[in-house]
Amino acid sequence: MAQWRRCLRRWMPALIACALACASSAGAGAPETPPRGVSRLAEMSLEELADLEISSVSKRAEPRTGAAAAIFVITQEDIRRSTAVTLPDLLRSVPGLHVASLDANKRSVSARGFSGRYANALLVLIDGRSIYNPLFSGTEWESYDLMLENIDRIEVIRGPGSALWGANAVNGVINIVTKPASDTQGGLLSLGAGTEYRGFGAFRYGAAAGEHGHYRLYLRLLDRDDAVFERGDRAADDALNARGGGRWDWAWDDDRFTLIANLNRSITGQTFEVTSRRVPLPQFRDDDTRVTGADVLGRWTRAYSGGAELRVQAYYDHWHSTGFELDETRDTLDLEIQYRMAALGRHEFMFGGGFRYYDDRTGGSLTTSFSPADQRKRLFSAFIQDRIALAGDALTLTLGAKFEHNDFTGLEIQPSARLAWTPNDRHTLWAAVSRAVRTPSLAEEAARVQALEFPGVTAALYGNRDYDSENLLAFEAGYRVRPAEKLQLDLAVFYNRYENLRSLELGLPFVEVYPLPIHIAIPFHARNNHDAETYGVELAADWRPAGWWRLRAHYSLLRISHDLNARTLDPVSGSVSGSYPRHQAYLASYMNLGHNVDLDAALRYASGLPALAVEEYITLDIRLAWRPHQDFELAIVGHDLLDARHTEFDATFINTVPTQVQRGVYGKLTWRF
Repeated sequence: MAQWRRCLRRWMPALIACALACASSAGAGAPETPPRGVSRLAEMSLEELADLEISSVSKRAEPRTGAAAAIFVITQEDIRRSTAVTLPDLLRSVPGLHVASLDANKRSVSARGFSGRYANALLVLIDGRSIYNPLFSGTEWESYDLMLENIDRIEVIRGPGSALWGANAVNGVINIVTKPASDTQGGLLSLGAGTEYRGFGAFRYGAAAGEHGHYRLYLRLLDRDDAVFERGDRAADDALNARGGGRWDWAWDDDRFTLIANLNRSITGQTFEVTSRRVPLPQFRDDDTRVTGADVLGRWTRAYSGGAELRVQAYYDHWHSTGFELDETRDTLDLEIQYRMAALGRHEFMFGGGFRYYDDRTGGSLTTSFSPADQRKRLFSAFIQDRIALAGDALTLTLGAKFEHNDFTGLEIQPSARLAWTPNDRHTLWAAVSRAVRTPSLAEEAARVQALEFPGVTAALYGNRDYDSENLLAFEAGYRVRPAEKLQLDLAVFYNRYENLRSLELGLPFVEVYPLPIHIAIPFHARNNHDAETYGVELAADWRPAGWWRLRAHYSLLRISHDLNARTLDPVSGSVSGSYPRHQAYLASYMNLGHNVDLDAALRYASGLPALAVEEYITLDIRLAWRPHQDFELAIVGHDLLDARHTEFDATFINTVPTQVQRGVYGKLTWRF
């Protein structure tokens, strides 16, 4: 068995490539009808998928196939047939995205390099609300346990989106769009239990709200078992998540209004590696992080004659986290106005502006503190976009720019140009050039994080008030083609040039009085002394060899070159080139076996991470589901089946001790009423 797994790991990328080639040649001859007694997949055809409207690329509804960006959409049917229980695991099916488990509840999710628990170059939105954490930069995925049945689609852009979405949308944007309340009428009950997911469930109910509106209420619960360390003993990284809320939608002749509110609470465990000036050997400490949050979002949209549209959106977000050596309370207020003009000849203009304010209050400790402890930051923004029809709808050029003024670095300008040529409904060629920035986090500006301790000596990371934005200049191109009725291919290539990336520079030692006892402090300061370049290829295929069978595959290659310029003595930050897999491959099969029985399977391969001492691995998930009634489904899922356990990631900033992903199984029932 072990020899077979090693062989499969070695040849997995080649198998994916062969599958893509075979699909290209065989697609034209795929059967048009399923065998007798076997039903067609209850999902979109390739034509419908190509015409699926998205909004993340240009902030306007447009067909996915004509978008001038590397865009991938996870649909409702993809979610239903996935083996995922949580949102990050659902994202494992996206080409060019690296999703890895640090422990049982923490995930690293990144695009085109720069993985980490706080992957700071990826912007994540839920219904237009940013969940990017300004304290350390990135997304704390363990605190956002969404009810997957409420999601309408997930639009994933690989590559910069800063011209529309602003700073920190550097390597990608994940836009999670939930269903309108009118699509979730009636009740839904979902319950599951298993070996690693000890218990999870969700309840939803929706109904009409007067003559012009609808609403839904929901509750989601998750109990995650702890994992094991590499040596086999149990860890303390179990998790409890609870999330609930509602959505209300009203629609009149030309006006629509949406109100969304959520409450969440989570308790996530982890183990830290710490040192002490009294005991020089590393010690391990278990700790729980407790997060409570609440958010409310309102959006008003008015349609005008000629296709013009005005949209006003505002949200408030409250966040409180307490855990190992640090407490944080953050309140965020955001307002955005957007106006799309009616077409003026070949031009379609869109412009808008926004304001964001957040108040972040921290309570530190001997190892982690902020100075000042309370910080208030403001962000003013404006954007403009012109979509130019150069040859009708066949050739379009989109020019745009985002202008932001933040309290860290002042004015930031992020332009982009995107060209798309769609000669017919089977072919799309596109190219783009963009500039994007990542603005500093509060930690990079004002934190003190103790890294190592020895008797009489402490090494610590210090923020820098002169820390500047990190810059990206990105060049992209792609080709989407449907060479046969049952086959669709999507190719993207890119070259990125990064400047002013973070480095940790050794400062002059000094005598530090606090925290007691008096000791020698060795400081490492955040600086912008690294540059890097990345380039890669992403290829995805969707093939329907039969009406009852669907195959999806993708392969991605990424190369990273990290430049240590003459100003730095930091060789550690350059290890980013070895913390992202060079090769990733994915192959999924969805089969309807007849009598309302589904059999789905997914193979996933990731090459090793030499900088983190993580070996290559391959996983297999299998799902068997039966629908005795159209409103009732029973499913059994086996996940990570090829190994008893394996490691996927290691800590890159905070010394969380990694644990291993274990083989598991769970059962799930879903009832709609």
